[in-house]
Amino acid sequence: MTKNARILATVVSALCLSVTATGCDFLGLSGPSGPGELHANIVSPNAFDGAAVIEITGGSGLTWITSDDGEVFYEHDGSTTRIVVILDDPGPITFRVRVDDVAELPSATVIQVADGDNELRTSLSDYEIEWAQLADSDLEGTS
Repeated sequence: MTKNARILATVVSALCLSVTATGCDFLGLSGPSGPGELHANIVSPNAFDGAAVIEITGGSGLTWITSDDGEVFYEHDGSTTRIVVILDDPGPITFRVRVDDVAELPSATVIQVADGDNELRTSLSDYEIEWAQLADSDLEGTS
């Protein structure tokens, strides 16, 4: 490769890297922001769970919490919110949280889980919570 070809390859590579980095910023890889809903899915090693107790801390202005698949009870205590989700029928446990800013994800811990027969799970080591962010602007026209 000649000296000019190496210089050209270096310039082209630097230009491509610059465009890629700038493109990521324009794509908004940081996710949505502003008021909206956080959709939580409890990832379970079991096929059918019946209920769960979850504790969340942080986030931005948690207001209401709901689930389409059962009943939800919750209590705010300072920066901590304890949530109980009881499903109508055993299956995946999901719930939604209304927040002031979906960009500020809370920290969540699964405290306890019961199976479909209301027996407590003996191990929670493989449980985790996945969040999906939906700003109000993303929710418009979806109902």
